[in-house]
Amino acid sequence: MQPNVAKKTELEIIALTFAQTVNASIAHLFAITLIAVWFSYVAPVSELLIWAGAIAFLSIVRITTFFAFRKYGNDQNASLWLHGWAGLFFILGVIYVCGFMYFTPLNRPEYLVSIGMFVVAFSAASAIGHTASLYASLSFFIPITLPSVVFLFLYGGSAGSVAAFTIVIYSVTALFLLKKSNKAYKKSIFLNFEHTQEIEKRKQIEKQLHDISRKDSLTNLFNRRYFDETLAVEIGRAKRNKLPLCLIMFDLDCFKEYNDKYGHVSGDNCLIQIAEIAQSLVSRQGDMIARYGGEEFAIILPNIELDGAVLFANNLQERIKYKNIPHADTKVANIKHVTISLGVTNLTIGKGTTASELIQSADVALYEAKKRGRNRVHFDANDSSVEA
Repeated sequence: MQPNVAKKTELEIIALTFAQTVNASIAHLFAITLIAVWFSYVAPVSELLIWAGAIAFLSIVRITTFFAFRKYGNDQNASLWLHGWAGLFFILGVIYVCGFMYFTPLNRPEYLVSIGMFVVAFSAASAIGHTASLYASLSFFIPITLPSVVFLFLYGGSAGSVAAFTIVIYSVTALFLLKKSNKAYKKSIFLNFEHTQEIEKRKQIEKQLHDISRKDSLTNLFNRRYFDETLAVEIGRAKRNKLPLCLIMFDLDCFKEYNDKYGHVSGDNCLIQIAEIAQSLVSRQGDMIARYGGEEFAIILPNIELDGAVLFANNLQERIKYKNIPHADTKVANIKHVTISLGVTNLTIGKGTTASELIQSADVALYEAKKRGRNRVHFDANDSSVEA
């Protein structure tokens, strides 16, 4: 059994054991009332009240322990809670059997037989109610059956011997069945956790595969395929809700010269740094950045006017400049670090632009930025859209 599954199985068993506490305690309160009435004909009422009060108090303590476990129990301390719970159950069994032996008149066979009936009934309820934990069942089963058997054999005469013999036969049978049931219970819980764990593993694998299909392996940005899908969705949403939408396309200036100078590994590292800077600026819900291909990137900015998108582009350009990634062979005048060129376009409300037309418009703006000397932002307010 795997350690983590074993821990979860143990915690589940203990939780199931505690789950019976409230019902069991209520049953004990009801039972001790009936037993006290039964003994009231042969024992002092004051002593019976003390005995019944002790059992009632212990039952209330066990209920309190149940609610405490629900709040504070976990797989790190669950076994300690179980030991405490079993200790209370053991004391409860001792109090019961002490009362039986103290209050039972040895000259009244019906009371001797009633002890056997009470012991069988209580131990049976314990075995059935706490099948999930053999330890929990035995913590009550042993202290209530063993002393009762000895007492009835030694002092109960023929009627007591019959009652004791009945308890012994029942106990052997019950313990045999209890052990088998407990083993089957544990196995079912373990198999359930294994099944749940397998489902979780499959979900994780599916998620990973889904992420792989959406993400660029180098930069961990979204890939072109997912970008195309998202852009089509955002255009549809912008049209339906009559909201603005902007698209930014940018790439690294003179990236071929950068690779030739520093090598492809350094080129990949440069792309990763650029992606991280751009990703750090994409903070609004709905904004999305993707690696469009090679050294080219695309940013979707929903619900933003063109001037806001241009401000975003200028901010990104400044961030790249501030990063100051060396580029000795750049063709950008008077600069020796990595720069980017950006094309910005917008979806005009009332126009019928498709995703491909919007991308083409942004690419044209990007081309114009490079044509005008690189390291700049270029935009056109309305030429990105065509009439529907």
